[in-house]
Amino acid sequence: NSYGLNIHKISFSKNIKLQYIAISKELKKIWVGKGLESDKIKVVYNFLADKKEDEGFRISIPSFDNYNGYKVLYVGRFIECKGIPVFLESFSKLIDGKLKAKLFLIGDGDFEQEIRHCVSSLNIEDSVSFLGYQSNPLAFMEKVDLLVLPSKEDGFGRVLLEAMSVGTPVIGTRIGGIQEVIEQEVNGLLVPYGDVTALKEAMKRMLEDEHLRKKTIEAGFQILKDRFNKETYKTKLENIYDSISMDSINQIKT
Repeated sequence: NSYGLNIHKISFSKNIKLQYIAISKELKKIWVGKGLESDKIKVVYNFLADKKEDEGFRISIPSFDNYNGYKVLYVGRFIECKGIPVFLESFSKLIDGKLKAKLFLIGDGDFEQEIRHCVSSLNIEDSVSFLGYQSNPLAFMEKVDLLVLPSKEDGFGRVLLEAMSVGTPVIGTRIGGIQEVIEQEVNGLLVPYGDVTALKEAMKRMLEDEHLRKKTIEAGFQILKDRFNKETYKTKLENIYDSISMDSINQIKT
């Protein structure tokens, strides 16, 4: 649990040669705010491996494959901090405007019953499909028109990189590490967490504006290549390990 840093772990880290790796600047900021020394934390963004063409990409679910309207997707755990009820309310308003769309939810978790209750209370059961846990969500991502990450807390948002890798436009909330993955109006759209209307409008715009879709998809590919690549990740990790090794050698010498 990246947010589970406590005083005992911080105290322990002060007595030994230890480096923490944060997956975003936002996470580093949180840890420093809890008392961890800034110089003990290195930011290394996750990278995304190349997509593999395997059996997973031939998954077929008729309710998914046969739908001929806009397909909107959520992939992640069903937990309170992911902001799914807000997403559902926004989606409800989107289809109230006579836009033909269906929301597909991939994942599971302790919050699932609350999410199902929310779907029922909004009377959108026919427009929301629960696909459960899927071992290869990329198989679904590449077939949808939009992926949304509606979190109120998120240290990074790797699912956004996965969607970009298969050419699917993305929308995220303006919180945490999501802001380090999505550049507003460049490779996706950002909305304030909890703003139902803003999210609805962002979804409508991304689905209907072909110029915006094309621009953000192309920028997504480029950002993956420039910032979230394996070589950059490898080099940064090697530098951290080398630094720790040299510190240990120098300590032995003295």
